[in-house]
Amino acid sequence: MGRAAYRPSRLGVIAAAASAAVRAIPKMLIARPCLAVAHGLFTTVAAADCVRDYEVAVVSLGYATFYDEGGQLAGYAIDQIHELERRSGCKLIVTAYPGQRAKVLTQHGLVAMMPFSGKPPKVAPDRLWIGMTRIRMDLVLNKAVVGEGASLNAVLANPEVTVGLVRGLNYGPDIDALLAPLPANRIDISDSIDALVRKFAAGRVGATPGFSIIYRQWANDARLNDRIWVIPIHTAAPMPGGWTFWTSNIAPEDVKLLTGALRAMRDDGTDQKLLARYVGSRDAAAFTFPAD
Repeated sequence: MGRAAYRPSRLGVIAAAASAAVRAIPKMLIARPCLAVAHGLFTTVAAADCVRDYEVAVVSLGYATFYDEGGQLAGYAIDQIHELERRSGCKLIVTAYPGQRAKVLTQHGLVAMMPFSGKPPKVAPDRLWIGMTRIRMDLVLNKAVVGEGASLNAVLANPEVTVGLVRGLNYGPDIDALLAPLPANRIDISDSIDALVRKFAAGRVGATPGFSIIYRQWANDARLNDRIWVIPIHTAAPMPGGWTFWTSNIAPEDVKLLTGALRAMRDDGTDQKLLARYVGSRDAAAFTFPAD
């Protein structure tokens, strides 16, 4: 498909300037032929029903969003974006950001929407959140460090077990409270999931909390499935996940169109089927957010 000349929207100019202020925008890749991905220019797709095109910010995070063997974006969130495009007729421009940069941009409302994002702690006048999932948090254990069969309390009480976390990720208040009693020398903070996985594989990290849609991906890719075991953290409430819309950056009629299509995806069971591709049918059914 050929490139189409265009005049940058106000949102695109602001987002590009903010990204440059934090760090240069990373190289973007086209996720699917029908999905436009931003890097200064975007490819032409079918005529949209929205007033204009919109940026969707994503973060590489397990099977939610990842780069496949061909270097293209894939995963649950990307599948959601395709389906939302199909139902709405809108053109969505996907930009993949490092987690910390995405946090800065979203805090300042410099993107239009973001999938697989946590429920905000308080209502903001310029944000609309649509719940799609409620995912249980597990504790992933390194057999070489912890062994097998220990209880959650025993693992947390073991002074030899270092718990690994990723900077910028939201683990939720229940996990924060669970880990708060641990001394600082038992908490290891990594700048990325890749860094955490390297420490885990080397035995420097003995445990890490996570969602199955995230740790299944890195365990498969790093060939660590036979070296891990998992304890469900039943004391932690399932974490709500969904889509955040920054409504000041979206035309009112498009907010209605996009959020209506997204709710319909959830309520008619389509989103559950998309999620099942990555976590299995049983977990997908358990993780689905109730209709509102």
